[in-house]
Amino acid sequence: MIQKDYIQRMIEQVTKVLALLMGMDVPEDKIKIINEAYAHWLKANPDFLRMLTPENIVEVLVRGKGYSPEQMEFLAQIMDAEGDAELQRGYPTVAANLWRKSLVLFEYVDEEMQLFSFERMEKVAGIEGKLSKIST
Repeated sequence: MIQKDYIQRMIEQVTKVLALLMGMDVPEDKIKIINEAYAHWLKANPDFLRMLTPENIVEVLVRGKGYSPEQMEFLAQIMDAEGDAELQRGYPTVAANLWRKSLVLFEYVDEEMQLFSFERMEKVAGIEGKLSKIST
């Protein structure tokens, strides 16, 4: 029951953060909210999360920090939004790196949870589309 309550709170927070970000036009304001979400909900330094690579992010956060699949999914969604903000700021390389990490995190969540999600599948497809636009 405690785990279910935790997951429900996490889903509610993700929804609130993403809704707040969608209503913002200034990318610097989005980055500020994202930094607060990293610090408050994931207890992580935003700079630390940004320096992780797509190749080591799962290892460091799951095995090193003990993040749950729910936390990893929250992080994947926030990194996707951060990628959007960085692209809006004019940093496509930074955005692409964040989206690659987000894809790795969503992949991990899919494998760990073994629960098919249309929402997650749509997110992944959207990120892949954004990456293909930057790559061309």
